[in-house]
Amino acid sequence: MNPHALIQRRPLPAARRASAAERLGRAVIVDPYSTGAHLAEAFGRRGVQAVAVQGSAPPLGRSERLRPDRYTAIIADGTDTVDAALFLKELDVRHVLAGTESGVPLADRIAYRLGVPGNDPSTSMTRRDKFAMVRALAWAGLPHARTILADSEGGARKAAEELDSWPLVVKPAASAGSDHVVIAHDIAAVREAAAEILGTTDVYGQANKAVIVQRFLTGTQFAVNSVSQHGVHRIVEVWHDRRTDLGDGRLIYDRMDLLPPDDELVPILADYVRACLDALGIVHGPAHSEVMLTARGPVLIETGARLQGGDSVPLMRAATGTSQTDAAVQAALDSPEAHALRARTPYAYAPVTQFFLQAPANGRIDAAAIERLLQIPGVAGFVHPPAPGTAVRRTVDLLSSPATLYLSGDCAQQIDEAHAAVRELEATCMYHT
Repeated sequence: MNPHALIQRRPLPAARRASAAERLGRAVIVDPYSTGAHLAEAFGRRGVQAVAVQGSAPPLGRSERLRPDRYTAIIADGTDTVDAALFLKELDVRHVLAGTESGVPLADRIAYRLGVPGNDPSTSMTRRDKFAMVRALAWAGLPHARTILADSEGGARKAAEELDSWPLVVKPAASAGSDHVVIAHDIAAVREAAAEILGTTDVYGQANKAVIVQRFLTGTQFAVNSVSQHGVHRIVEVWHDRRTDLGDGRLIYDRMDLLPPDDELVPILADYVRACLDALGIVHGPAHSEVMLTARGPVLIETGARLQGGDSVPLMRAATGTSQTDAAVQAALDSPEAHALRARTPYAYAPVTQFFLQAPANGRIDAAAIERLLQIPGVAGFVHPPAPGTAVRRTVDLLSSPATLYLSGDCAQQIDEAHAAVRELEATCMYHT
């Protein structure tokens, strides 16, 4: 095999005395989609060139394309070979990060073959498969939701009978973006959900071969974002995650509000998530953990060993001065002493909210409504602005949300007022048939 045939490469500069930034080597971003698309720019700010590895296509419903000018090389496929790893060594790659969920196992393997910091590839499924994730928590003695794996409708029914607790959550064993997550209130709903999932593909085009049936967690939901280096976990954001119940067994994203680092819940959530990261073998890199704070304490819903999806790095920087993406690059490049100091320092804060549009029915986005929306005080901007007239479908999960906004202001009241104004716009004139 000739790995050079798989690689688009820009000419490297002529030999000269290496700068301090060049001595940091280059960084590989595996599947640089969603928020991961910002990693090359963030590394570039520190003088580190990036290499893109495409192990899979962008998530379904996304039209993301790589910007070749951001990468020293783009490797389309075939990276899981000794020859390709040798080529990456030739490029002086010293850092490997997964850009999105689909890139997690391949990033582990590449880091291992290059001999650079990464997570153990022998335990990758613990970070990718939701059933393996729950088992790892159980083995570590951490609170977790009781979960059963099933590969058929009949198996899902038996799992529901064994759990004997309603409602139950049914979802693919490996997916992301709330894809095919259903809250079932009876056996018929469990079987219907399993039938809908099995035999289909997930958002990354991979076959859904199994489902998990899980006890429903009640409480208040949070998202905890972290970056790790050599097993030292730095909590960089804690978000209060609020969702809308559609009444048909689906919860869709409404808003996520950044908690002040001195909020009394932050240390409770942070300590639990650090223990979960240890149990899941997350030693290096970013992670996005969803946690339910129940009456018995925090319980993990799931963790992705990658950045939180759908972030706007520019809007977060404008609000707080930094982002999880910037923190991930810091963790990759910092000395252990500098990283440990950051891990002990409260994260940057300003009132900021991630807001998810919710289309009530199929239709198209009204051009005038977009202009009105952007004039609402407290609306900072879109992650990806929708084009006027864009077709939308009824929102049933994260991928069918028409767009994500950021709200920011001087106080929580201004954000709440902006939230109410945008929802009113959606209810009256945002969409038309």
